[in-house]
Amino acid sequence: MCGYFGNLHECPAVLVLLLDLGLPIPYPGMNMQNYQKRLVKGHISGSDSGYQYSDAFWWYQMDVFDDKLIPSNLTTFNARNLSGPLYGNAIKTRRGIVIASEIGESIGSGKDKKMYLMKSQDGLLLGTVYKDWQTPNGECLRTMAIITRDPHERFKQYHDKSTPLFLPHDIGFIKEWLNPSIPTSLAIEEALAHPKLYNDLEVTQVKTFKRGEPLSAPQTLNKD
Repeated sequence: MCGYFGNLHECPAVLVLLLDLGLPIPYPGMNMQNYQKRLVKGHISGSDSGYQYSDAFWWYQMDVFDDKLIPSNLTTFNARNLSGPLYGNAIKTRRGIVIASEIGESIGSGKDKKMYLMKSQDGLLLGTVYKDWQTPNGECLRTMAIITRDPHERFKQYHDKSTPLFLPHDIGFIKEWLNPSIPTSLAIEEALAHPKLYNDLEVTQVKTFKRGEPLSAPQTLNKD
């Protein structure tokens, strides 16, 4: 995906999911993402003690410089190769979720580049992997990457390189996904191997993601 997702909104499907996980409901207008700092405040993870929100920096790999953590030169806001050394352990024990109301995708380059804002009325569940870091001087930071898979056949007209890993609004699956004691399962393997669209998406060509100025009438990309 192209480095943008919109804030969580208070739609019924999302509220039911959060209540089932025992998580507090975000108050109206809660800013779930600081765009300039790539800080996501609504990242969800699981542990033996339950489920929790955390702040997570949307750039998985970090380097230590002068006892400080800085983003690596390696581009890691998306996680694609889950069998490689960078994400291989995380996909087994450190899976998370970001909830969004919209995402931004693009296709083409240069003057032929087209940008699309894709909105959901039901809330999008995006699968993530995350990592906790600590510097020699004691600084702590959680980082994360949104998982992407091979292009979905109907999605690739808007982005032909990859598709974000959308997760189903199914509490049984979500609890399994967030459980660090479950390295994998048939349901998890199926979700990773055969990504699906679980939400109808309103797709609009825009000038920029953040401002959302429309350049076309919205179209509907139907769920699978």
